[in-house]
Amino acid sequence: MTNIIGKHELGEVRKCDMEVNNQTGHAEERCSEYEERRKIMRLIEKDSSGFSNMVSDWKAGFTLEFLGPGTTVVTAVSTFRLKATPDRANEQQNQQMFHKTHQAILSGLKKYAEDQTG
Repeated sequence: MTNIIGKHELGEVRKCDMEVNNQTGHAEERCSEYEERRKIMRLIEKDSSGFSNMVSDWKAGFTLEFLGPGTTVVTAVSTFRLKATPDRANEQQNQQMFHKTHQAILSGLKKYAEDQTG
């Protein structure tokens, strides 16, 4: 994520700019679940990657599990329904795209957390 406009509150929509695979993109996401410091899930309502054209009910988010001072387990979660059955080549490409997207988001989240703690 390179820019986020919006709040982390249930029902709120945020607009995000991102860069994945050296390509810039945009998304609009509505917060569908929120437990402060524990879980956030967003329904992706619009995205410029084209992935939302292939899926429905696309949700993405994170759960946090605090293990002790300075240690938190972050789990990325993404769910969706395919609109059509992909062939094997497209399925592998989609998995790679999701993996790279999650890695970029987790890196941004890590940087944000480190910046907050000094």
